[in-house]
Amino acid sequence: MTSFLVRDAGTLDGGRRRDVAIVDGRITSTIPEDAELIHSGGWVIPGLVDAHSHLLASTRAVGTYVDTLSMSAASVERHISRVLAANRRHGIRAIRDVGDPSDGAVARHRARHHRIGVAFHAAGRFVNGGAMPVSDTELLDPTALLAQVREQAALGGGWVKIVADRYSAAGPPALTIRPDHLITMIETAHAAGARVAVHAVGRPAVRAALSAAADTLEHGTFVTPGDVAHMARQGTAWVPTVVAMRRTLSSRLTASEMRDAFRDLASNLRLAHEAGVAILTGSDGHLPAGAVGIEAVALSECGLEMAAAFDAAVDRACAVAVDLPGNVMVTECDPREDISTLLEPLLIVSSGRLIRPAIGRGSTVDAALAGLRLDLGTTGSS
Repeated sequence: MTSFLVRDAGTLDGGRRRDVAIVDGRITSTIPEDAELIHSGGWVIPGLVDAHSHLLASTRAVGTYVDTLSMSAASVERHISRVLAANRRHGIRAIRDVGDPSDGAVARHRARHHRIGVAFHAAGRFVNGGAMPVSDTELLDPTALLAQVREQAALGGGWVKIVADRYSAAGPPALTIRPDHLITMIETAHAAGARVAVHAVGRPAVRAALSAAADTLEHGTFVTPGDVAHMARQGTAWVPTVVAMRRTLSSRLTASEMRDAFRDLASNLRLAHEAGVAILTGSDGHLPAGAVGIEAVALSECGLEMAAAFDAAVDRACAVAVDLPGNVMVTECDPREDISTLLEPLLIVSSGRLIRPAIGRGSTVDAALAGLRLDLGTTGSS
């Protein structure tokens, strides 16, 4: 058993400052006699959750992936272990990998990494990941789609990722799956014991995903107030990936369209929070390993109160990660009052190990944060 002591610490339970022990990664007010004093002051908070991660995302170019098909199984395992370890060192306690376009290597190797100190779920290979938009004359084969769903659910990662729309060369995102097929696909995944994350950016795909009872809505940049109400009624969680979508859409929309889109998104994020929708942070391969705190800052800049943005970063609703380990962070400030404190943790306790100085404000994080703030400032979100 490892135990650490933080004196005069703030915690999230609303009580006065007090001495707090971290015993085997769990926060407790019972102080073991042999607890090691590691800090005085600050705030003791849970580690963060990345609910939309791509562990196989390439660091060379956003939107590309490591070519696992050309790697040995041992090399793939080493890569996954390195990325998970980097996330753990930076205070991430749980990750949901939402897949890759090739062979679902993360889901296939998931069982081998249960001792890495980060709880993680995995969705396998994208279902319908390479499909083009459907039309009245060119419809996808539902038999093939259902076979893909069953195959990915059988990997045991807990999730299936379905791509429901794609951008074409010009115009808004178009559906890649018929809504009635999507309903059957999600029913099939649920029957196999898997939950379903649906990539849906545009309004038609969002509407189809919600009508099909998706467990989580990925992106959902163009949701409407009616969609928010639908999410609240049926318990669909929302992972808006604000950083990723700003970068993705900036090359597809005019400045005026960006302002309108993200002004509406800011309004709908606030509405979703007020309605009780679980909103979650996700890096989507656009942030350095462990830097999902930047997404929490983005949510705050884009309309959520800091307390709500923090809840999204720790998955207070347990909408995705239900078997969280007890990784803990010590920050200078209360993140509910200054969300940017997540970017500079003082200490991290992970798997019984004391880690310092964690992320800090390294050059990579500073660059990502500077670009985010520039985007947020120019789009005029409020």
